[in-house]
Amino acid sequence: LSSCTQLTDYFLAQTYTQDLNMDGPSKGLLAEAFASVMDKMWSNQHKVIAPSPLKYEVGRARKEFQGCKQQDSQELLLILLDRLSSDLNRVRVDKKEKKKKNEKDNDNKENEKEAEDKKKKKEASAPKTVEEKFKRFWSSFVSRNDSVVTDLVTGVERYTIRCMKCGNASTRFGTYNFLSVDIPAKWSMFGSTSVNLSDCLATYVQEEVVEDVKCDKCKGKRRKSKGTKLETLPDILIIHLKRFKMGWHSGEKIKQFINFPINGLRVNKLMAGKDEKKTAYDLIAVSNHYGGTYGGHYTAYGLNPLNKSWYLFDDKRVKEVKPSSVVTREAYLLFYKRRT
Repeated sequence: LSSCTQLTDYFLAQTYTQDLNMDGPSKGLLAEAFASVMDKMWSNQHKVIAPSPLKYEVGRARKEFQGCKQQDSQELLLILLDRLSSDLNRVRVDKKEKKKKNEKDNDNKENEKEAEDKKKKKEASAPKTVEEKFKRFWSSFVSRNDSVVTDLVTGVERYTIRCMKCGNASTRFGTYNFLSVDIPAKWSMFGSTSVNLSDCLATYVQEEVVEDVKCDKCKGKRRKSKGTKLETLPDILIIHLKRFKMGWHSGEKIKQFINFPINGLRVNKLMAGKDEKKTAYDLIAVSNHYGGTYGGHYTAYGLNPLNKSWYLFDDKRVKEVKPSSVVTREAYLLFYKRRT
């Protein structure tokens, strides 16, 4: 995250203080702790820092992180993005209005006619086209979630379920802060072969078929296809390579080498009917995991935005490396920045 220029500048310039929201789960404390880490990392005054306050706040958010046992870096990323989003949410909720709304929601005295009228009004105002549905979804989302996380890493994906008999389709939307992608197995007569990142990304939008689902149009239980496409792309695209089968502390680790581009990643094949061929991403950071499911070691590669050099971060050791050395079989999380 430190290699994400827009995010780092946001904290170093103290802009975050204007957005601090004390109504969130961590009362702004995690954002303050994160800001302190960014400040020390970029102050040019420390060779090594101990992010103890940040670790403490992460431990408050998730008790598994309170001790010294190794945890999943993707889980850490989830916590950081979630709590930063809450701590820096520009949407302020009036507590009195929230209480009134809760009381209204809990009021079960509404008569049948009022309920029916409300249902008809809702149906009449429902968006008709996919574009209208998207606009309403996004408007509703940012009315509740508006932070630097939303600005930089949040994208929208489109889910489509289609009846394979009559073709009737329904569409809904959701948000994502990173793409968790499967690692497909590739074999040749010589054994397993390398897999390209594009192969992994293709699994994210691969349609699946479900059986015996009722169709609202033709009324019977039918086979339906379920598909996911990306509606919008974020400035910072984070890709999680699903190396751990059946969870972090059980199952097995997939140690397949994934060949991913340092420059010019294109994801237009993942898009939902939009021409995004001009959109390209460049790699800015990698989180690596060495070892297996019960332990191991984490390192990171980060691109310094000032001198455009790559660095290896390995506990107390930091050294400059060649760009070609950042593509390894230990890569676990990939951070890409949209090219401007």
